Amino acid sequence: MDPQPWAAPGPATRPYSVWDAVGVFAAGFVLGVVAATVAYAVTGDPVDDPGWAVTAAAVFGQFGGFALGLGVVARRRRAGPWRGAYGFVLRGRDWWAVLVGIGLQIGLGILLLPLANLVEEDQEVVENLLDATGAELAVLVVAAGVLAPVLEELLFRGLLLRALLARTRPGVAIAVSAVAFAAVHLLDFSPGTLVITPALVVFGVVSGHFAVRTGELSRSILLHFGFNVLVVLGAVVS
Repeated sequence: MDPQPWAAPGPATRPYSVWDAVGVFAAGFVLGVVAATVAYAVTGDPVDDPGWAVTAAAVFGQFGGFALGLGVVARRRRAGPWRGAYGFVLRGRDWWAVLVGIGLQIGLGILLLPLANLVEEDQEVVENLLDATGAELAVLVVAAGVLAPVLEELLFRGLLLRALLARTRPGVAIAVSAVAFAAVHLLDFSPGTLVITPALVVFGVVSGHFAVRTGELSRSILLHFGFNVLVVLGAVVS
């Protein structure tokens, strides 16, 4: 039996705001930039060819900022532990969501292949993964395989989706959170990311559906892992 359908925080808490999600994203973005800037100053790496230390600073700064922001919001809104505040849980019985994520990655990739061939360029994060080696590769694998599935789902399906559900119908809330998820990926300004934006929207809709249906993020996190895993494996074995 599935858990109870998704609900906004209970009567003892203050409902989330969309601005809470904006603030968390901004915290991650700013901390990532600051951490990378400090790392550039310390290492002396050229801006167009950062080493593993700069990559690690940017990645852990960004996702650390997300985690810090989520913690602050949960405390300010009196939402309690993250399991109740954001639906943060992983269940072994939801393993099949990994396969759904892999299927989405393959199926949507095939559908968008004609567009991808026009630009002949992958999403920037994918290119970075495929080009990375050594310590830099390890950092990016952890980012794409662990940190992104957990913290991006907490932000977009745990926080933003709940804020929207408190104000509009589930279908609208899912759609808006999916578009927002896809839109923030465009901040890398790469043609490859623009091409896969429809796939990111579809992924966000499926993930949002899982979150609303179950009231938690287990399936969404595992779906996200499956969606990323082929790229991660391709980088590791190449």
